[in-house]
Amino acid sequence: MTRNRVVLIAVVAGLGALAWYMALFSPARSERAQLRGKTTAAEGNEQELQSTRLRLRALEAGRGAQQAQLKRLQGLIPAQPDVAGFILGANDAAVRSRVDWVSVAPAAPVAGAAGVPSAIGVSIAVNGEFFALVDYLRRLEGLGRLVVVDSLQLSPGARANGPLRLSATLSARIFTTAGAAPAAAAPAGAAPAAAE
Repeated sequence: MTRNRVVLIAVVAGLGALAWYMALFSPARSERAQLRGKTTAAEGNEQELQSTRLRLRALEAGRGAQQAQLKRLQGLIPAQPDVAGFILGANDAAVRSRVDWVSVAPAAPVAGAAGVPSAIGVSIAVNGEFFALVDYLRRLEGLGRLVVVDSLQLSPGARANGPLRLSATLSARIFTTAGAAPAAAAPAGAAPAAAE
């Protein structure tokens, strides 16, 4: 009987220990696993935030240069279309680069979206030697007005006792702030852009 009693006490003690383990340690182990998963996710978020912070600092470091470039470009966009002034400047560039100016055909201004200047399409046809045409394009770039050349088509011209001459047709755009829609107002609470 005493032996049965000892076995019974041992079984009860074992069941008690098992119940105590299940009640206290098993949930703690599960909770530790959940916390480990949350910690890993938080560390991943921290790395992502660090990366974002570094990118933002790099953008902030380049902000002054971007503001200076924006101001320079705004200076190249006149308030009035002044197509006649552009034509005179483009003709002068043709004369200085020794190309023959065949034609120019400006289009009507196309209003830009909010805060975007209006664009005026211009088609220009010139004839000349290759390097003279390159010089003409360089001079267009230096007109003191923003000129974007969207396409350039070259075709061989006549070769009369000298170097090959080319015919070039440029499809370009010039810009003006006249007729442009005003920029949208900044949302409430947004900090205004600092003027450089």
